[in-house]
Amino acid sequence: MPNGIWSAGLSPGDADHMKPITSAWRGYAAALWALAYGVLGSAWALGLPGFPWGASDPDPDGALSVLAGTTPRFGWWIATFSLLTAVTALALTRRSDRRTPLFLAWPIAVILVLVVPDSRLMMGVAYTPLLLVAPVFGWSLGAPLSPMPGHGPS
Repeated sequence: MPNGIWSAGLSPGDADHMKPITSAWRGYAAALWALAYGVLGSAWALGLPGFPWGASDPDPDGALSVLAGTTPRFGWWIATFSLLTAVTALALTRRSDRRTPLFLAWPIAVILVLVVPDSRLMMGVAYTPLLLVAPVFGWSLGAPLSPMPGHGPS
């Protein structure tokens, strides 16, 4: 009796030859991103300027990020975490019944979502709808809006 995927006219044998909905390229892209960020973290630890937190952070009181008190030497932690992330992403691309990569992937995801982004990123996402609607209604959000032609004082 057909159910689920089989109701689309597929026989149970067809499912063995189908490609998965998600492909491995996403895992490779995540691994590449993590390795690139790990290289950047190592470069910051070795003295490359541009470390985004600590003294070079434009937030004067450090209240917007849990990483505000770090120094460029924190780049070694970034490099280590990035390497672990890359290895986990590559392990997730392999077809296997082992669940070890998933046990590593969930804590990595939690850290990436809750620790790394500071509140400026979250505020930007939250205010995006308002920023898109404000010009339609002529609202000023702290910056002067230039009048539309024919609608301003003459």
